[in-house]
Amino acid sequence: NAARILCIADQVGTIEAGKRADLLVVSGDQAANISNIKNTRMVFQDGRLTVQDGLLVFPRQYLPEPVQAITNGK
Repeated sequence: NAARILCIADQVGTIEAGKRADLLVVSGDQAANISNIKNTRMVFQDGRLTVQDGLLVFPRQYLPEPVQAITNGK
């Protein structure tokens, strides 16, 4: 496996907690019907959730202070 050869298997190469990954989660089988790509549910970039149900997900540190107050810092 390439991650092992590059000595980064502790960071990438498999889908597990604590590892970096780019993933696209869709409803349906996109291999059977490529149109299912339109049913994107979540996008993970570098192991972080960036899109969920069609909405961008921003890390808390990037939210303006009033929004942080409304969400109680969650």
